[in-house]
Amino acid sequence: YISSLFGYVYKNNRDENEIIDIKKEKYKLITQVCTNVFIGENPRERFLTLFSRSQNVYLAFERLAYLYKCKKSKLGCNSDMYLNPISENNTNVLSIIHENTKYLFTLSDLKKIINQSLLNHDELYCDPLPIKNPYNNLPFSKSNLYKIYFFIKNSSHLMPTPFEFYFRCDFSLRQLLNNYEPYLRNMSIKAFSKNPDSHASHIEYIQNMIDNYNLLHISSEINIDADFPEHALMNTFQLYIPYYLKSAFSLSISEKNEYMFLINAMLYNFKKKNSNFGRRYSKKEYNLSLIHISEPTRP
Repeated sequence: YISSLFGYVYKNNRDENEIIDIKKEKYKLITQVCTNVFIGENPRERFLTLFSRSQNVYLAFERLAYLYKCKKSKLGCNSDMYLNPISENNTNVLSIIHENTKYLFTLSDLKKIINQSLLNHDELYCDPLPIKNPYNNLPFSKSNLYKIYFFIKNSSHLMPTPFEFYFRCDFSLRQLLNNYEPYLRNMSIKAFSKNPDSHASHIEYIQNMIDNYNLLHISSEINIDADFPEHALMNTFQLYIPYYLKSAFSLSISEKNEYMFLINAMLYNFKKKNSNFGRRYSKKEYNLSLIHISEPTRP
């Protein structure tokens, strides 16, 4: 009877050409056996005991196969992302078997790769990407991602928050975006504000920020001359950028209103203390040679 139950679990009645996830199908059928009211308690317990033993043997062989792969796989890299030599024996280095090749990654490199992928955005609209192996540009498998997650979790380093959320979503980008888009948007704003390569966009957002402020404060406008140097404008208002972006792009209504009030208060205070900022100064020059100075007459 027990052997027939095992046959029920492992039997495949599908078309030979149909590809299925054997592991998922296995546990699905085991659940059916455990919930089948026509199977007695004793046969069910004996079945689960035998299945548990077979799983232990199966997992032991899987572990043995993995260790063999680790030993025999060719090494894809022996340096970090900055070309510094690294060793597999280092506690801060993780060895990953990917596409039948062994790759070594430092913790700092892994965190950088993770954040660049999950915090990717297009004009501040979140567009998280699969976490890829930079050496072959192929996405890491789910087993690789679990290994990376627990490696960081057991280290002294802090877990990247986006990766923690990704783990909770079973490494599904769609679920990550559905459940945590407001957080990802704020993190994208923070990264964008600090990116030195976004100078042109920063200037554009500063100009938009001042224009929006002027619409609400006609009596205390901030007037910036068209020829005012961009570097001076950037140095003055760079710290205002993340506040303005959150007031314009945050997905939280309460946060959006809070930062809108804050940025307007900051700009109003700036105008009071720097009333002439951004104005053009004209300097008159006089030609002294044209000025006639009469000599005093003698009495």
